Amino acid sequence: MSEEINNKAYPEVDSLIKETDEPDYITHAFADIGIPSLIILRSVFRVDNSFLGGYLARTLHASNELAKRKSVLDLGCGCGLQGLVCALHGAKSVHFSDINQSAAKNSRLNSILLDVNNVSFSTGDLFANIPPRKFDLIIFNPPSITGTPSNDSEAAFFREDRVVEDFFKLFPGYLRREGVVIMPGSSKFEGDTSPMSMIRRYNLGYEMVSREEDDTTKYVVLFKP
Repeated sequence: MSEEINNKAYPEVDSLIKETDEPDYITHAFADIGIPSLIILRSVFRVDNSFLGGYLARTLHASNELAKRKSVLDLGCGCGLQGLVCALHGAKSVHFSDINQSAAKNSRLNSILLDVNNVSFSTGDLFANIPPRKFDLIIFNPPSITGTPSNDSEAAFFREDRVVEDFFKLFPGYLRREGVVIMPGSSKFEGDTSPMSMIRRYNLGYEMVSREEDDTTKYVVLFKP
């Protein structure tokens, strides 16, 4: 299924997937938001080439009060960019989790590189293996394209619909009473399981933290049960 989408609907994704097979490297793409260097390991999503990842990070940087003194869960953390932005803006603690073991390792390396403390890590699908606790802020930037990934590299780009559906069913169990969830989205990937579609399905209150329009509309939305 993912191969069909690669070749027809989103041909540019093929080259992005191939890039994840390239050697480890260091990017300086986020120096403007206080992260001078970021390690990207092989098989981990290249957030410096991401359509929504960099946009989300810069939104978190601009809205820095969202994370201040908060316990944060960076779910699907990749190299750790989103959680690191929160940590550098005064988060009380950050837990990084990803289904890809290399991503959890990558987040740990970047935490050491940036001398970020009060962090913890786990590996698992969605909330599997998350410590039994609740968070003030959950950040989730799921793969945008519906499909069936065949390996860790493809899992950074393709997701089965059940991934987002399960997230919306499960996240209230991991969120404090006054906590919030932040997700990015785009009209480029609108569908039945896009963030806004799911928010409407569950009749959740939400606030649009950021919205930009060019060829497509990008947004970052905040919501809670």
